[in-house]
Amino acid sequence: FSYIHGCITIRFCMAEENQSFYHYTDINALRGIIENRKIYLTCHSFLNDSSEFSAGYEVLLDSLRARVSGIPGDNKAHIFLAAILRLLEDTIFYSASFSKHRNLLSQWRGYCPKEGGYSIEFDRKILSTLTGHQGRGGNSINERTIADCIYAEDSIKKSSIDIAHKTIETLLKDIKTPTGHISLHEAFTKLLKFVVQVKDKCFKEEDEVRLYTYTHKAFTETYSRPSLPLVGINKVLPPIKIHTKEVPNFRSRENYIIPYFEELIPKNTIKSITIGPCKDPQMSELGLIMLLSKVDPEKIITIYNSDLPFRV
Repeated sequence: FSYIHGCITIRFCMAEENQSFYHYTDINALRGIIENRKIYLTCHSFLNDSSEFSAGYEVLLDSLRARVSGIPGDNKAHIFLAAILRLLEDTIFYSASFSKHRNLLSQWRGYCPKEGGYSIEFDRKILSTLTGHQGRGGNSINERTIADCIYAEDSIKKSSIDIAHKTIETLLKDIKTPTGHISLHEAFTKLLKFVVQVKDKCFKEEDEVRLYTYTHKAFTETYSRPSLPLVGINKVLPPIKIHTKEVPNFRSRENYIIPYFEELIPKNTIKSITIGPCKDPQMSELGLIMLLSKVDPEKIITIYNSDLPFRV
């Protein structure tokens, strides 16, 4: 059943998972997201998977090396590929993590404190408006991208071989043209996305989706520059920026200083909030309703209570 409390619709039922994903968090982060409309994208070196970046990069590197093994050593494809790999190795990515599941026990236990937590539903279509450069001065920021993680070893291997094949074929075709530097930039973004997507199979239950961006490890700008002029007019195309000089914020936790970006989310991105297993869900619900009413009394956000019999 459902009832209306002010402008907030509350239903005690299972949510339909349709083009949504869910961020599990504690009460303080929930308040920050609701009051400030911001989410954190955290540096990959400080995420809970110690194989972040390296797992995907190593598989990709094997596939790329296998693909170029038959190409003569004096072919410029080797130079272009070496340049792309250097760019990848000098890249740090920052991500916000979401699950495709609204009410998953392992998520409550892994990402929320023992006294309870919250699962925030984000509309994927609306959040996707953050992707690209967001229209904020063209290349003045690094791209934002949404990516679904992949876990199965056979899927990872198949994807890496496919990406390696397409990357090398494109480079072989375009390196002799004035627009070859564009292909290098596109190859970089595709290879980086694959590296970001790859997760160890032990995390499979999470079904993670990521909103991510990236910087150079020294926060400097890098460029892909054309080596040939346009035919007939002897004009060289302008370089393409690979890394924009974006500098993250820093926060402290325990004994670590953690780099991160704050990302302003569009209005109406949040569709629902699920209150996780806790000692007094009614009290949690009451405070949440009042906070939502204060922040935006016109907005309707569905509130769920987890029905998992997990004792906290």
